[in-house]
Amino acid sequence: DVCDRYAMSKISSNRRLLYSIVNWLEESAGRRADCMINVSEKRAGTFGRKPHKNAIIMNCADDSIKTFMKIRDEFRLLKEQNVLTLVYTGNIVRRRGLEQLSECLKSIEDVQLIMAGKITDRELLDELVKQPKIKYVGHLSLAESLGLEACADVLAILYDNNILNNRYANPNKLFEAMMFGIPVITNVVEEVIQQTN
Repeated sequence: DVCDRYAMSKISSNRRLLYSIVNWLEESAGRRADCMINVSEKRAGTFGRKPHKNAIIMNCADDSIKTFMKIRDEFRLLKEQNVLTLVYTGNIVRRRGLEQLSECLKSIEDVQLIMAGKITDRELLDELVKQPKIKYVGHLSLAESLGLEACADVLAILYDNNILNNRYANPNKLFEAMMFGIPVITNVVEEVIQQTN
């Protein structure tokens, strides 16, 4: 079951020998498997040789939507009237577009960004929340994160495509946005977005 290629997502390309060894192990395991499950055709295509039995199971959200809608009403209190609300849920870390969103917000009226997630870069968070248009609501449970997403006007799903693994991203946030009927700002999974409009 392949959600991410370990070598691509965890090992710096500067460490070529280690990268090659781990990548070879992944390829070898994939080749010997009875069946391989991937989150997208694109991700499956990263394997040189695959087993004969392959399945694509996309990274879709659990759709018990009533639960999220109750939580959504609590988060709606954070929304300012007549203000477009962008929501970002995920690790608070550089290279996820947060710095760029912050810069954009400075020159746009009536827009706010609400963020939630695990803090992996405290310095970045401190920089971001200095701006009055940006709020951080903490590290939320999955249900709470979905409730926050449900009250968004737009969901931000941005990745640094200089990181090889990110070029094959198939983020569950996209499917959560689709579940709630919320538009996204993203630079990944263009084929899914075009297919679903």
